[in-house]
Amino acid sequence: MRYIIVLLILSAYHSTAQDMEVSDQKAIDVLESIYNEYKSHSAHRFEFDMTIEYAEREGEVYSGSLIESGDKFNLDTEDRQIISDATTVWVYHKNRNEVEINDAEQDEDSGFLTPADVFELFKSDEYIFAISNYFFENGQNCTQIECKPKDRSSEYSKIRLTVVDKSKSILRAKIFYKDGTRIKMDLNKHEKAYVTKSSTFMFDPADHADIHVEDLRF
Repeated sequence: MRYIIVLLILSAYHSTAQDMEVSDQKAIDVLESIYNEYKSHSAHRFEFDMTIEYAEREGEVYSGSLIESGDKFNLDTEDRQIISDATTVWVYHKNRNEVEINDAEQDEDSGFLTPADVFELFKSDEYIFAISNYFFENGQNCTQIECKPKDRSSEYSKIRLTVVDKSKSILRAKIFYKDGTRIKMDLNKHEKAYVTKSSTFMFDPADHADIHVEDLRF
């Protein structure tokens, strides 16, 4: 589920490159405007469809929603729910009626990235950004931006973002992995300044009868 969070929050880049590979300043300006618009609201809610294509087997399609506020998030899909209050992470497997509980920092170490982690990643100088296309889609002017990692050992070759010019928001994101896997995220709805409560980012096992709890916190 890590890639869901990554795709939903790909929207920031604050530094220009320090070597011969430099980002397109126009792409930087677009991403900067998205970042500023995103950070101007305390909470967001997204509804999305995600398509995963594999090189040698049948792909998968998921739908779900994400509520995000700072380091806190609530990700809900058909088969599982992942909730974090920035201190604890709960992963609830709906079909098994089982919840795994981890410390948020421990979960980071295992490869799970929170939205805040991704923002920090994309504020680094480890990526090259360039505008690859302008087009009109569903009555909206859009800009397409290609994001290329400088590190040749990266597991993916590029990330493609489709941005809606007027709303300064991401319409679509697609990751191209070197093994042939393609992950595409379509953001169908984005509610800004979404109203949350403390319970939005908490999971109470008592709300689920006969649930199996696996507490992995140290």
